[in-house]
Amino acid sequence: MKKTFITTLALVCLTLGAYTAKAQKSFIELNAGYSMYTMDYKVGGTTLSDDINVFNVNLGYSYNIAGDFYFGGTLGYTDLSGDKDDNGVSLYTLTPKLTYFMALGSKMYWTPNVYVTFGYGKTDLGTVAGVDLGDINKLNVRIGLSPLSLDFRLSNSFSLNVTALTPYYNILRYSYSKNSNTNFTQKDFVYLGGQIGLKLYF
Repeated sequence: MKKTFITTLALVCLTLGAYTAKAQKSFIELNAGYSMYTMDYKVGGTTLSDDINVFNVNLGYSYNIAGDFYFGGTLGYTDLSGDKDDNGVSLYTLTPKLTYFMALGSKMYWTPNVYVTFGYGKTDLGTVAGVDLGDINKLNVRIGLSPLSLDFRLSNSFSLNVTALTPYYNILRYSYSKNSNTNFTQKDFVYLGGQIGLKLYF
């Protein structure tokens, strides 16, 4: 009886595993990334530089739309911190993305993707001597490509993703609610970065 039960359980697990491997029409992903770039900006008539460290975490879903292409998106949080405290930025992000899968072996897949990230953040400047200084609204657009993205299958349902060299074009708009004359847009090409994450397939 015990042997029959174990055999039946093994057959059910194998069948479910085969079904999962065959019917992987979508996946959920959780990832964290880091990138760095140097920002140039002007104070008065002087041009200054600051090294900006970008940390982000994302949770997303993608669905197979045709062949080996998956389309989906992520919701995330991004923190930009520089050597100078005034350049710190926190953003909530939405990222539509298109991912391609190509098998490199039984356990490894090449998974390059293209994406556009839309981010928004707000900083309350508080009050000084009873005067409300207003807010700084930060709008961010990142247009990116991840050409060196690899998935390592841990099982039929899980994979580990490692991504290196993540170039993107970064547009960051600062808008001051109390003084529109100080609004400015910073544009940078970012090429140093990487990401690690997990995917759960359905």
